[in-house]
Amino acid sequence: MEIVTQAALTPEEIRSEVDHIIAWLRERRLTKLETMYGVGCGSTAAEWLPAKVALEELAKFIARSEREGLFRPGRSDLWIMTQERDVDNNPKVQFRLCHEADIHVVSADVEFLDMVKSHWLDNGWRGYQGTGGMSREWTNFP
Repeated sequence: MEIVTQAALTPEEIRSEVDHIIAWLRERRLTKLETMYGVGCGSTAAEWLPAKVALEELAKFIARSEREGLFRPGRSDLWIMTQERDVDNNPKVQFRLCHEADIHVVSADVEFLDMVKSHWLDNGWRGYQGTGGMSREWTNFP
């Protein structure tokens, strides 16, 4: 399942979620990550190339990516995926800090997604959820 913030977030709001992402992954002992730059990346040489990053280094990695112009919150994509896989061989949790100034979270763990949604709602952010893919059937939450 996938959840997405609905309103455009500011770069500061997107940056503020990094600490929460780190805490959520740490709570679940998901410490081995892959990151990948996507749409809007400041370098075609770095775009779509997965890179392994330890959870403890994620905040530094993102800050460095911003300084180097490879990631611009709300204007380019940064994928954060666990190396640990679910039963379908998908990342257990996947975040996309999106070029459309929203945040996507994909996971088969409904309890995890509900916790993220609750956090977003506490921030006053609305969102939607769906199965993802080309035949998306989305519903708004709350």
